[in-house]
Amino acid sequence: MHRINDVCDSEAIAWQMLARLAVSVTREDGAVLAYGESEPDPEKSTGDTSGDLSMRMTELDYALIFHGNPGEKVQGIERNIPGKDFSESLRMFLRLLGLPLGLPLELILLDWTKGNYSQSRAVLEQAYQTFLGWQKLLEASVHSAVYEWKVEGWQRAGVLPARADAMAHEWIKPSFPWIDKLKEAQSYGVLLDRGLTTHALACKALNMDRGEVVAARVAEVEDAIKRAKEIKEATGVDVPWQMFCGLKPPKPERGRPGGDEPNPAEKESADKDEETDEEKDGE
Repeated sequence: MHRINDVCDSEAIAWQMLARLAVSVTREDGAVLAYGESEPDPEKSTGDTSGDLSMRMTELDYALIFHGNPGEKVQGIERNIPGKDFSESLRMFLRLLGLPLGLPLELILLDWTKGNYSQSRAVLEQAYQTFLGWQKLLEASVHSAVYEWKVEGWQRAGVLPARADAMAHEWIKPSFPWIDKLKEAQSYGVLLDRGLTTHALACKALNMDRGEVVAARVAEVEDAIKRAKEIKEATGVDVPWQMFCGLKPPKPERGRPGGDEPNPAEKESADKDEETDEEKDGE
């Protein structure tokens, strides 16, 4: 860990140095003149170098200035750093550092440019398992203990009656956002249709309590039916009550009031299909 930090620090310093303007001032008695134009280097002491002049430097926010005598020059060493694979190496280091924490690289960098929906979903599912573990840890070590302490205090104070199931409780933990709301909703719909999950678990995944959801839906349906009846009494027109509570109205059946009558071509085709079926049954 400390080595990765040292590499990042050295690269940041190298970029900072390259971003500054380097100036070399060559003149007679340059070192002596530079003494009055420079200031002590706070990073060095008198014992680090020989001579007081070596401790003087001039550093600006946008430039580094070197003072020297004629014939002296300051020459840097060309560094082929960072290498062409530095960014990929850094990503790999961060991925390895995230493994013990259960945090994928995409979540650490908040960078999803190199993944598609399926990959992002798999990455977030892995991260959600880590978050669920943290939630369970907080629930067991903190929240449930606080709940039991408060209930015991309320029972001693007579605010709550003493009951055998007083300590029974279930936490509705914060849920995680859906990647694609349409696909997630369709997924939950299929699971509910196949009996692979329950309505309570689906509501809990959305950080909602099923009892509250059902109670709200009941109130909305009753209000919708009431409004549909009021419209029929006032106008004589049958209006689907589903449209007043956010549900999709059922399609009217053909041949019933409000239904669509089939056109002659459709009716003829349907009659032929019925005749064909009857012939097959007779055979």
